[in-house]
Amino acid sequence: MKVSKIIFATISKSTTGNYYVSLTCEVQHQPYEKTNSKVGIDTGIKDLLSDGTTYENIKTLKNKLKKLKYNQRQLSKKSKR
Repeated sequence: MKVSKIIFATISKSTTGNYYVSLTCEVQHQPYEKTNSKVGIDTGIKDLLSDGTTYENIKTLKNKLKKLKYNQRQLSKKSKR
């Protein structure tokens, strides 16, 4: 990706005093080469399947939801000062 022209920049200051710059640029788009191969992923099973290759399904969403549930229970037990 090659930036051909910066259109505008926005500078903002957060409540903590940090400054951030957001740039809007015009870029040259170069599409990927076509490989004429198809890939399908099924995430609802023990292994992820993709073009004959299997990958371990680590089930990150399920693990994160379990951790969120635990943290919400802990937070509900705390008292406000």
